[in-house]
Amino acid sequence: GLPRHAGIELWESDDADFPVRIGGEALTNGELAGPGGARTSVTFLAWHGDSHHAVGAYAITTAG
Repeated sequence: GLPRHAGIELWESDDADFPVRIGGEALTNGELAGPGGARTSVTFLAWHGDSHHAVGAYAITTAG
């Protein structure tokens, strides 16, 4: 299926004590048909971490 929630841990350096943690919830999703039966599934996520907020896309393309 399509993602509903996602989490990311980013280590800013090799000696960092803790990762930066970011979570996201799906806002909407859709699917695009491409040439030769290829399909691209896209989910737009609302991301948040500490006091930062952003919107980003997660896409997976499969061959036909």
